[in-house]
Amino acid sequence: MQICFSKYHGLGNDFIILCRAETKDISFSSLAKKLCQRHIGIGSDGLIVATLTEKPPSMQFFNPDGSEAEMCGNGMRCFIHYLYNKNLVQKKENILVKTKSNNIAGFIIGGDSNCLQVKVNMGKPNFELENLPFTEKRGNIIKYPLQIDNETHLINLISTGPPHAVIFLNSLDNVNPRHLGPKIENHSLFPQRINVNFARITNQETVELITWERGAGLTAACGTGACATVAAAMREGLMKSPAKVKMTGGELIIHWDGENNIYLEGPSQFVFSGQFPYKEVKSNV
Repeated sequence: MQICFSKYHGLGNDFIILCRAETKDISFSSLAKKLCQRHIGIGSDGLIVATLTEKPPSMQFFNPDGSEAEMCGNGMRCFIHYLYNKNLVQKKENILVKTKSNNIAGFIIGGDSNCLQVKVNMGKPNFELENLPFTEKRGNIIKYPLQIDNETHLINLISTGPPHAVIFLNSLDNVNPRHLGPKIENHSLFPQRINVNFARITNQETVELITWERGAGLTAACGTGACATVAAAMREGLMKSPAKVKMTGGELIIHWDGENNIYLEGPSQFVFSGQFPYKEVKSNV
């Protein structure tokens, strides 16, 4: 069996995209584990499975460890780019995409088939404690004192599709995300695990960010993490919109009025497309 795929990235946050119609009877969870490996697979931060026969078209997102996420912000921008390159987008505004969490609208601002600037309506940030996968249902989700290795880390909990923990620091120089990230991600307080964001606010319009992603590890950029970080900062009066989020892979721009839907803006880059052989046929996910 030969499976066609395309690869895109948003600020170094890279994704393999393939069409469900070409992958019948395959476990996408197992496929993600195989394809996302950097050394023996294609290599990526996630697998996006496209269903193009639906209206609106849908995307299913799988992390490199095989787990399925609610959605992915950078992946959403890359998926809209994929639809554009497939000539499935007839307009550049209000491009609807169905995800596991909800329907999301995207807007193509400019660019071409190789690189597009895309803005995505990410929905309303959710600060409601009862709606977050957090075992502690009492108290404040702002500056919650979490004990890790005999140290207290003040975390801010928020959902921007996937759940996020945001930690504001005076400096990112001394943080070790590869050590602290997985300990928070897999803490018993988070039964569905959680994405972890380490942030340093430089001024009211700019924040530096390192994200440890649930099921993926350290990534060059995280769209939902950027949205969560800016929303948490604005809730505390520390930032204003539009805000620049600086990450290893580059900058994203976040727009939010403090109450309604939050918008994520940034580039999507086409990398390459190809085919790979796949012999293991399993039940579909």
